[in-house]
Amino acid sequence: MTEISCVNGHVNPVDKKQCAICGLPLVEYKEELDLLLKRLRGRLLTFEFSAEKIFVGIGTAGKKIMGGFSSATVQIPRTVYLTFDSPQEKAPSRVKTPQGRAKEYTFKDYPPGGGLYCTVGRRVSMKDEGLEPFLLNAGVSQVKEGQNIIIVAAMGGGTGSGAGPVIVSRCREINPEAHTFAIAITPAKAEANHNHFNAYYGISSLLNFEGQLNVDVIVVLNYDELQQVTGVGMQGEELKLDGLVIALMQMLGQDIGHSGASRVARLSEGLGVQAYVPCLGVGRSMEIFGSLTNILESAYLLPMAPVEKDNILVAYLLIRIPDRLSDVLTDTVINERFDSWAKAKFPNLKASLCLITRLQERTDRVSVCVLLGGDSLDNTLQNTKKGYQEFLTYLNKSGQMEKVGLYDDTIETLTASMDNYNNNLQRLRS
Repeated sequence: MTEISCVNGHVNPVDKKQCAICGLPLVEYKEELDLLLKRLRGRLLTFEFSAEKIFVGIGTAGKKIMGGFSSATVQIPRTVYLTFDSPQEKAPSRVKTPQGRAKEYTFKDYPPGGGLYCTVGRRVSMKDEGLEPFLLNAGVSQVKEGQNIIIVAAMGGGTGSGAGPVIVSRCREINPEAHTFAIAITPAKAEANHNHFNAYYGISSLLNFEGQLNVDVIVVLNYDELQQVTGVGMQGEELKLDGLVIALMQMLGQDIGHSGASRVARLSEGLGVQAYVPCLGVGRSMEIFGSLTNILESAYLLPMAPVEKDNILVAYLLIRIPDRLSDVLTDTVINERFDSWAKAKFPNLKASLCLITRLQERTDRVSVCVLLGGDSLDNTLQNTKKGYQEFLTYLNKSGQMEKVGLYDDTIETLTASMDNYNNNLQRLRS
């Protein structure tokens, strides 16, 4: 005869409801266990590990910037930091870069010296079978929900320009609903032509990867222009170079939430404008500058890449306002003054947008980033395109095209991507 126990272990016939000895309810443990496991399985099926924001540093420069950014940023729930590099960049002889809280991934099967060329970085990363599992485990979601993915890379090296677009493409394959942003640093004018070739190739692949739209928003910084800009940090320290890029990442990636990212991505997609030049004013004192208009003008005077104001179609304002100025700079005031300034400055402007972040600070310092979109990449990348063309001519004359992994159809695809983007902008301006 089947027996059942109470919680005190007294044995009773199975048809009883209460223990004959102590009077406590009888428990069918197997049935209770099956029910518990069923509920647990249901919880596991609905549970997912997915980050809301994923910051990615690619290559030597991207890895260094991501280390500084993750170390300087307060830990935010559901935010992860990742870095990707080639084995050569991990060699003991290299100076180690700070990693902060970033998880690091090293691409496999890089040939010696392979980090020099974008074609090698692209080929190796596309064949790397560990890339997708790493992205999934890091928190890239497989479900249709909002997720912001922000990458930063110097486009002159082979890893940033070759692997960067692949990483974004893989993220979009995993989560087609993700919003993707790239901060792309182009080489200084004096750098070698193969660095400019890599940058031109990389930005083309960020625009369009294997026939598909890749990055929603590409923020293009030129290293020469970046060197001309300074800012003021939270403690009054001077910000230059990496510090300015980190400040830009805070405004573009950390401050704006999913709704803000959606507005930027959808507006950019609707107009067909992917590439933007940032004008950054970090830590501008209202007491010194006197007005928001003056702060905007000071940022515009030093754009971080060449830009022609008559070509600008879209202007986004990312702004950080301390509590001390909240009564003066209300949302209405900021929107009205930015809209007025942008319309006066850019005669062909078609759209503008303000994304405002309020900070619990008693300072009078305001930080702004004006993203200007719509100019031709032939203008924004003028030195990079020149270096690209000269290096391509050299490869053709020396018969080394295939040696670095380039073929006629590759060049045709790259050129078509750039030409299509520029031609679409021209039609939008006319």
